[in-house]
Amino acid sequence: ENDNEYNKYITFVNNYKYKFKKITYTVHPSIKNEISGKSANESWAVRHIFKHSTIESLENTYITVCDVDSYFHHNYFEVLTQHILKETNPHNKIWNCPKITLKNFDLLSNLNKSRYINVSLIICGSLDFKYLPPMSSYTVSLKSIHNADYWDTRVIAEDHQLFLSLINSQKGNFEKKIIYLPFFSNAPSGNSYYTNFNVFNQSLRWSYGSQLIYNTI
Repeated sequence: ENDNEYNKYITFVNNYKYKFKKITYTVHPSIKNEISGKSANESWAVRHIFKHSTIESLENTYITVCDVDSYFHHNYFEVLTQHILKETNPHNKIWNCPKITLKNFDLLSNLNKSRYINVSLIICGSLDFKYLPPMSSYTVSLKSIHNADYWDTRVIAEDHQLFLSLINSQKGNFEKKIIYLPFFSNAPSGNSYYTNFNVFNQSLRWSYGSQLIYNTI
């Protein structure tokens, strides 16, 4: 832990403590054979949550994963709760919503405006494919995550990996549900070499997910 990260946490708590029942955070240490990133961080944090859960809370705890630039629709968690309560078995479901990577549209170069309009259309157009993994943000029960042995700390594409692990842990009896509310995120902004380099690296990370699907099959 360092002072800068702790100060970020304190600032977040002070800004949002009235909107949540409780806010906590975990510090993920550097561990041998782990890839530093979202997958390892999520695995560490959610194992911490499980460690402090009771059997009753395990049945009623749901984990929503997102990125730092995630912008949920203001009704997302209300609609999500309705979906969960209506399901006879919510533990074999994962909830996802249309991702639109255009929150900072005005800051994009013309080339990247075209790219991310098409990326958003492709993502939204493929939502109904039952076994297409969610992207970036999703909600799933803590019980399901625990039974799937959490995220693999050696991969980059954590969303694809967890989805495949969930299907495998429930012997195929698992499905993706769509919440039809827009979910916004940012695209790499600017008009320089470094912007295009960031776009390339983003595409490279996404390609790791395709590799996971191939390896699983």
